[in-house]
Amino acid sequence: MKKTGKRIIAIVMALIFMLSTGVISAFAADDDNGTSDMKNLPYPAAVATKKAMDVVFEAVNQMAGATEDWSTSDGDVYNNVRYGYRGCQKFDMYVPKGLDKSKPVGVILFVHGGTWYAGSKDNFTWGCRRYAKLGYITATMDYDLADQGGEGYAKATGSKPGSTVFDMVEDIGLCVKALDMNIRALGYNPYGLALCGESAGSHLTMMFGYGHDKESAIPVKMIMNVTSPVSWTYGTFNNYTAAEQAKYINMIAGYNLTAEDIEHPSPEVQKQINAISPITFIHEGSCPTLMGFAGKDTTIGTNQYNTIKPVLDKYNVPNDVVWWPNSDHTLIADREVLGGEWLQKSSQWLARYLTPVNVK
Repeated sequence: MKKTGKRIIAIVMALIFMLSTGVISAFAADDDNGTSDMKNLPYPAAVATKKAMDVVFEAVNQMAGATEDWSTSDGDVYNNVRYGYRGCQKFDMYVPKGLDKSKPVGVILFVHGGTWYAGSKDNFTWGCRRYAKLGYITATMDYDLADQGGEGYAKATGSKPGSTVFDMVEDIGLCVKALDMNIRALGYNPYGLALCGESAGSHLTMMFGYGHDKESAIPVKMIMNVTSPVSWTYGTFNNYTAAEQAKYINMIAGYNLTAEDIEHPSPEVQKQINAISPITFIHEGSCPTLMGFAGKDTTIGTNQYNTIKPVLDKYNVPNDVVWWPNSDHTLIADREVLGGEWLQKSSQWLARYLTPVNVK
């Protein structure tokens, strides 16, 4: 069957699943800002919603060409390794065949997207497989998801009730620590870490990579992110009204900001906004950053790159960008979105920044 046929079937199956479980009605309760209201979802509906979201994300991955085969001849896979006690605190790790234990090895951690309240580590299985084949140990993690006060949804996702972006960033640190320990237990020596995320996940990797790099158990050597929200200062999300932006900020950070706060922030409010904006933490010596953006992105807008580029340049942080000019946030309108130029450029960056020098 041709790839196009498989993608169409994936979308149809996702829609059938959503209709059969009644999850469409849950999504229909989303407010006019596009933020989902999980507060009143009972546990069974929350479970169905989570499953439906996973199916939809997988369908989008199929459409964007985010697939990669893997067999036992490619290497070993360690699934659902725990880095904490909550249900969501686990990761999958891929170790390619033929790694030399006498030499340091680069590590890549993938952090999934999903608007901070959805998604799964399985969304980056393809990335783990593809980049492990290049000779890196790779991992993809789950983390605490925002529940907006919905206990049923928190239980369904295995997340900390009332979790915020700060908990999510902390999860990355815990995961890196566990990843380091597990890699060393297998007899390998981690050289450095590349953080890779998409959408909400890329926001979290930048928050950690720029703001918590000194705390990382494995030294952060680079970031390679796709469709990254880089700042919550008004105007960066140039597709949102102030009221819409306030609701998203309140959802992920646990704040109680208004549209007026967003448009005309007081010093205290600006401090709150800065605390969840990755560009705030960029400094001299921040890790090199490769970014991919969609030219017709209506989810995070089209001003994110224009916001972060001057800051990276100001602090002399090596950076580059790949554009998908025809795509929206789902990255399905351009050919070879995550292959082609992105694969070529990311491979070059990994060779430059994540490969130990003077290792014979």
